[in-house]
Amino acid sequence: MKGKKKYLLLFISLFVIILDQTTKLLVRMNIDYGEIVKVWGNFLRFIHRMNPNAVFGINVGGPTVSLILTLVAFVFVCYLFYKSHEKLFLVSLSLIIGGAVGNLIDRFIFHAVTDFIDVGLGGYRFATFNVADSAVTIGIILSLISFLLESRAPSSDNP
Repeated sequence: MKGKKKYLLLFISLFVIILDQTTKLLVRMNIDYGEIVKVWGNFLRFIHRMNPNAVFGINVGGPTVSLILTLVAFVFVCYLFYKSHEKLFLVSLSLIIGGAVGNLIDRFIFHAVTDFIDVGLGGYRFATFNVADSAVTIGIILSLISFLLESRAPSSDNP
């Protein structure tokens, strides 16, 4: 993919970063830590939480280890972005990069990530997350779809 098109894809990353940081700022300014705001009954709620661990609260050894792992993953994803030419894969990497940067900003400033989206059915609640986590998750799903489509495509080596 040509350079101009990759810049357009970087706009996706920038959009994710701005949306993520704006929503987190609004939460920090308007919702007290631990306060629950029902958005759609008990299914969708906003709750202000700070997560010093990895995505979805997974403990990987504390905030410093989470920061280092995120930085390593970020550099690797940027390398893949630079090397790749497949459109869907590049879109997926754009989402992952935007989400990673959004959470890295929080880790550098607060030593934890602001999470606030709380989804659940009945007595089950999913781990609280944010816009950046959503972008990374969607990016990973699109990456898998891209790999599946690429592996099913007929090889140009075979006539």
